[in-house]
Amino acid sequence: MIQSPVYISGPMSGLPDFNRAAFHQAAHKLRALGYEVINPAEQPERTTWEEYMRHDIKLLMDCRSVVLLPGWAGSRGARIEVKLADNLGINRSPLHEVIEPYQHHLHDIEQRIASGIANRGDFLALADYVDHVKQEAKYARG
Repeated sequence: MIQSPVYISGPMSGLPDFNRAAFHQAAHKLRALGYEVINPAEQPERTTWEEYMRHDIKLLMDCRSVVLLPGWAGSRGARIEVKLADNLGINRSPLHEVIEPYQHHLHDIEQRIASGIANRGDFLALADYVDHVKQEAKYARG
């Protein structure tokens, strides 16, 4: 079970703009679900890979969960973070496993609205989702 604060782990080195877009999108989705998020892509620039890792591992130590981006297993840094999390009993889960149940819930809400049996809570949840989509569009535009 994922608990806040949540650390995002995934590939950065060797990817365009250090894969920041994927980290920012994941952070936004997790925050929309109510999680407190620690996003390495939001941290100050460092000079070397080792400096990034030393800094990010300190951040990881204050988290209760790790959420994994696609491709994490191909990243030396992410593998180190995951091994450390596993050894310290910090929960971990792939991003899609955290996000998918929420998406299923939205599908159920849409069906209730279409059937005319939606309640106030359904409309509030849908409004939260619309806000989430607007923020995603904002990140995509840069």
